[in-house]
Amino acid sequence: EHRDEMKLAVQLPNLWKFKTGDDKQWADPSTDDSKWQTLVVPLPWDYQGYEEYDGFGWYRVTFDVPDNLQNEKLFVVLGKVDDIDEAYLNGTKIGNTGRMEGRRWIDNIQEQYRELRVYRIPSSIIKYNQKNVIALRVYDKMRYGGICEGPIGIINEREYKRLNLNDEIRRQNDKSKFERWMDIFFKD
Repeated sequence: EHRDEMKLAVQLPNLWKFKTGDDKQWADPSTDDSKWQTLVVPLPWDYQGYEEYDGFGWYRVTFDVPDNLQNEKLFVVLGKVDDIDEAYLNGTKIGNTGRMEGRRWIDNIQEQYRELRVYRIPSSIIKYNQKNVIALRVYDKMRYGGICEGPIGIINEREYKRLNLNDEIRRQNDKSKFERWMDIFFKD
């Protein structure tokens, strides 16, 4: 992992809303999550009342981004997620690790749980000095599930480059290309 401590521009809350199941409408920032469970992040959902649960789960958190970050390129860091995920900010998909669609997508889940999630935030979807909503769609194939390790927060481009996260993201993207190539040649 990274030896240097990550300097967060925005610290995300440690308590997130959580619901098992799958409904892509839950990415919508207007979704009423008031009756969802509250979980500590990062910590596997298995330790928080969902022992041995495998399948889909959604996390949601609300946070503010201060005006002084308006001219910065920002990235959300979501730690390590077991197994695969899709991240949404204010209803717009900003990244994913692994795929949750197509034929035999579950068979393609390998070791994505080892990858640090870092997704670029398009400046056009950030609301400064207002509420923003991250929704994270997670699929756990087996054993522990959910947001399992930190760090969790928002960093600027200087921090992204300082930690050499470009190399890590490039490796993740290359793996995704490989998975797509495998799908083409090994269709069932």
